[in-house]
Amino acid sequence: MKAPIRVRRSGLLTKVVVLLVVVCSTVTLMSQRTQIRAKQAEYQKLNQQVAQLEQKNTQLQADLAGLGSDDSVRDIARRELGLVENGEIIFTDRGE
Repeated sequence: MKAPIRVRRSGLLTKVVVLLVVVCSTVTLMSQRTQIRAKQAEYQKLNQQVAQLEQKNTQLQADLAGLGSDDSVRDIARRELGLVENGEIIFTDRGE
């Protein structure tokens, strides 16, 4: 005769430990999901800033390339220094 197979039931302590592991894992995963979403939003924001800075850099490079021409030097002298050519008169509106 064969001996009957005995089924061992898990104790209360084992059930509590398994429950604690499941709860801790769930809390950790939820926390990480929140952190991932925050980092994704930050990533999108930084990508937008990079695109804006690249566009500004392209514009500045174009401006830099045009600085050597006589027209650009003349425009800067007029705008920044208030210089005028011979025979020109500057009128300033001092209304309100």
